[in-house]
Amino acid sequence: MAYYKGPGGMLRNLWSAAYLWTTLPNAFFTLSRDLRASVVDAASKQQPYGELRKGNTLKNSLLLDYSSKPFLWSWYSAIQNKHYSLGVIMLLYLVSNITVVPLSAHLLTATPVINNSTNTLKPLQLWDDLDLDDSLNWNEIVDEVFAMLIFKAPPSAWTNLHYAFRPYGADNGQVPNKYNSSIIYFQDHPSQAVEFRPATWDRFEQNLTSISFRDPTGALSVDGFSYLINRHVLEANTLNPYANKDQILLSTERVFEAIYAVANDGLGFPRSVVENDEPPSIQGIVSTPDTRLFVVPETAYYIIVILSFIAVCNIVLYYYHRRHRSVLWEEPVGLLGAAELLYEGNTSRFIARVRRHHPAATRIVKLALNDPAYALYTAAVDERGKLMVSASGRDLDDMMWDYKPASGYSV
Repeated sequence: MAYYKGPGGMLRNLWSAAYLWTTLPNAFFTLSRDLRASVVDAASKQQPYGELRKGNTLKNSLLLDYSSKPFLWSWYSAIQNKHYSLGVIMLLYLVSNITVVPLSAHLLTATPVINNSTNTLKPLQLWDDLDLDDSLNWNEIVDEVFAMLIFKAPPSAWTNLHYAFRPYGADNGQVPNKYNSSIIYFQDHPSQAVEFRPATWDRFEQNLTSISFRDPTGALSVDGFSYLINRHVLEANTLNPYANKDQILLSTERVFEAIYAVANDGLGFPRSVVENDEPPSIQGIVSTPDTRLFVVPETAYYIIVILSFIAVCNIVLYYYHRRHRSVLWEEPVGLLGAAELLYEGNTSRFIARVRRHHPAATRIVKLALNDPAYALYTAAVDERGKLMVSASGRDLDDMMWDYKPASGYSV
């Protein structure tokens, strides 16, 4: 990893370390998750007070508390209590936590792209095939091809073992220096030549058979060109190399073109361009690699769908709570706020009566939730705005004297 100094160096370091397109989306969706959590928490706490306004059983009003249960159990209880709007936003909140936040790290991906631009190129050397004669040291050429074909050595400059390319360059200042390390590659031209026969073609073929080769073991007596073909066949098929005649033909063609390309690369362009030559300029394409950010479509579509559902549910929840007001004038804070909600109501007398009939009980809430004797009890606010507990319209004092606990029930 490269570290940059100076103005903008920190931003470039963050970019090269992939922090910008991984950490920022994840931080954004984590913040939005916290906002959704506050909405779910507020709606869960608001639900019992909305039930008290219209009146409901103790289980669904006075004793209802979604925040005291595990999240999945709270969601299941909301569905059971027919609080469907709350259940839907709780489910979407859970799905977004499990999927949206982790997937946000793969919302953006860095992909290498190739930028092409035209540029004027000038050949540095002229091609001359007259030097491809028997005066050359063909053994060196075959040794070089042997290393590249058999031992997989990288091709020499300006050749790919299929073609020999004319060396070229650009005028000073025409190409930015930041592209000096760009990878240079070649593509075949779409035009096809029916036949290409240099003037020295006959001499070139004769020189191939004159390449000497000496086997230290004395098992072979061949020239260097034939030995190279034999090794190429063995590399292509090690089990039964000579069973396929087509492979021998392909190896011959491959070795032939490789030797010709390397010979022209090192010897076919011997003359440097001088002032009198003035070779024609060539319009070339400079391809430079670059890194661009792209949005992953599958991840983006999924996140958009989930967030759209959440937005719609938030709107529905907003209008739902506007139509179903709670008994709260303000948010109850601490024990004092809870005590103020019960002030001048009969909840304390209800608890006293429960204690009277269950003097050994240690968990009043569980008793009131599970004892069938309290199933008909309802809680609501009266015309004064005070919380009152009653059953079938009867006063608390009357109904408590008629209390009959369930058989064998204890807490």
